Amino acid sequence: MSEANSSQAESCPICLEECNGQNDPQKRLLAPPCGHAACRSCFEQSLLKHSRPMHVTPSNQHSRDLIGVPTLGLCSICRAKVYLFDLVDCETKEVPFKKVSAFPLPNDLVNAVFSKPEDGMDRGCGNWCFGKGVDDGKGNGIEREAIYYDLSQGDERGLPESHLKMTLPVQAAHFHASSRTLAGHMVYPSGYQYEKTNIYLSFSADYSYIRSGMYHHVPARFNSPEHFRRHYPLDGLWESIGTTRSVIVVVKGMVASFDDGTPDFLLKMYREENAIECIDANGEPLFRSSFDWTGKPMGPNVGEFIVWNFIDYHQLPHRRWVRKTVDVSEVPNVVVYIGRGLLYRRISNELREPPTYKSDSVWGNVFCQNFTVGLASYHFISPGDGVYISYEHPAAADWPPLDNGAPIPCRVPFRNIQVNGTSFRGSITWQQDYGTTWQGSAEWTYRIEFDREFTCILSGEVHSRGPHVMSMPEEMSRYGESLVYINAALDKAIEHLGKESSISLPKRLLEQGGSARTTVNDVRHILAAVHTGFPPVIDLNM
Repeated sequence: MSEANSSQAESCPICLEECNGQNDPQKRLLAPPCGHAACRSCFEQSLLKHSRPMHVTPSNQHSRDLIGVPTLGLCSICRAKVYLFDLVDCETKEVPFKKVSAFPLPNDLVNAVFSKPEDGMDRGCGNWCFGKGVDDGKGNGIEREAIYYDLSQGDERGLPESHLKMTLPVQAAHFHASSRTLAGHMVYPSGYQYEKTNIYLSFSADYSYIRSGMYHHVPARFNSPEHFRRHYPLDGLWESIGTTRSVIVVVKGMVASFDDGTPDFLLKMYREENAIECIDANGEPLFRSSFDWTGKPMGPNVGEFIVWNFIDYHQLPHRRWVRKTVDVSEVPNVVVYIGRGLLYRRISNELREPPTYKSDSVWGNVFCQNFTVGLASYHFISPGDGVYISYEHPAAADWPPLDNGAPIPCRVPFRNIQVNGTSFRGSITWQQDYGTTWQGSAEWTYRIEFDREFTCILSGEVHSRGPHVMSMPEEMSRYGESLVYINAALDKAIEHLGKESSISLPKRLLEQGGSARTTVNDVRHILAAVHTGFPPVIDLNM
């Protein structure tokens, strides 16, 4: 951006507000490499939004790395790529967002370790570690925070023995404090399937899990594609065709990416048997294909296909992989999204208490929707400690952040609380408590009516008010329709009521009036699970 343009720019072209920035750093004009300036606030709002990844097809797979990833986006004017940490102050020419090495990480991240669930497909595939180091890279011995990806317990498939115990430090790391977002890259040793990985991690408000992000893998390039193809004849880009279509990237014999971030698989060749098998994360073959290795030792050509047959599920339809490239240099960067399908939780020794059931008062109860505690569940602690909404479950990361780009607070307190028997009134004051709106709302006001035994919410509504002084409240949701809440300890309530009394509970709820059948159906679902001895239905987020 030229000096003339930067000096003349007095307002943001997006929000149209003045941008002298003397008293408000959020109104400083910043510019990406393309030169199209906007205020810091507008850049943060646009680049820190969280959305679901787009469905990947062969036509859009090169642009998907900008969708739903914090800190990345497109210029609103020329559509060039914009990276939050590349922005420069138009007046001072300084970079407003410093590297991690220039300032300490939050205390909440020091010595923290984030791991994937041990019972999932990705067990043992590496942990994110945050600790202190004493090497600044120049031998000066200056203490600094160390961020690294620990593969010492990692997945061994496709790795040489020297790589089985490896830690990868994050280089050029930046941290955006208000959105809890970390960005940087890792460089791999020679012989690994990737050359480097750009990382983007957004943490929950309490740093208990990684709520969203992306791995942007850059495959290793080789000087001799022909020599490489003899060893890895299936490498390249494929299109998987079945009931749906998706893009597949194979690097060094590993299925490195599905469009939904499915974990890696290994392709194993049986040349003497003229067959190929796809091996899952546990070393078990998933499906098998016949292929003439004798006639085509370099694998299928572009346009040719492999037909897969499921090994244990013969009733499932066949699936075809159509080859799009054979030159490894044409393999695109591999994008894997972090979120509910690829979840990292913080390792903690803290023990949480399960919800309790109180039949004579709302206090001491927890009410949840979708059978999930922490997905906007209501926690009635005590008259002295109040009530809060919990957004502590990782599923809450599917919702957008606050309108200033900050993550949703894990616990949002109710204000103006009134409790009268089975009736509750209260409000959530986004603008007052957090200095911003959420999805355009400055305040939510609640009217909630419980049943006489506090097993569910019978009726009520939520009204939303905008940020403007003259804004009038508008109805946003109704209980029993878009909002269905039951007691999170309903199984304990059923035991408390006894079998005969609990069986008639749905009938009593309908007789009390205002209870929609969707709410009663959820109660029946818990009743059936308790009386038949099924495992607990409600996810307590323990």
